[in-house]
Amino acid sequence: MLKNQRRLLILAFVTGFALIGCAQKPDLQEDTSSSDVVGSDTADTTDTTRSGLSDQDIGSGVASDMDSTTGADSAMPSENVVYFDFDSSNIGQETRDILSAHAAYLAANPGIKIRVEGHADERGTREYNMALGERRANAVTEVL
Repeated sequence: MLKNQRRLLILAFVTGFALIGCAQKPDLQEDTSSSDVVGSDTADTTDTTRSGLSDQDIGSGVASDMDSTTGADSAMPSENVVYFDFDSSNIGQETRDILSAHAAYLAANPGIKIRVEGHADERGTREYNMALGERRANAVTEVL
């Protein structure tokens, strides 16, 4: 009698788990109203599917504002990242050319502010990588 109850209980658990495993997840509909995105200080701007923006919409307002204030002849250079060799803060000639284009753009547009950040990869200690990133940022700042 006890053996049959145990089998029935095990069968009920197995059946329950099988039914739970086969259940479909409900489709969640995201609220894409602009009041949530615009009013929120913590809105994730990189997640374009939640905010309802497409890739085309993201940069369009910024580009049109920049074109109207700076003119077409002083376009901002498209290369915004400077890469360094492993464990180095030396800037090569190709990178100097890119930075000189940025310097010319900044000289033509004195109202624009930039932020220079130095980064390093995960190799090495935290302290060493912080110092390397600072040396890299200082090297770029000196060229600018």
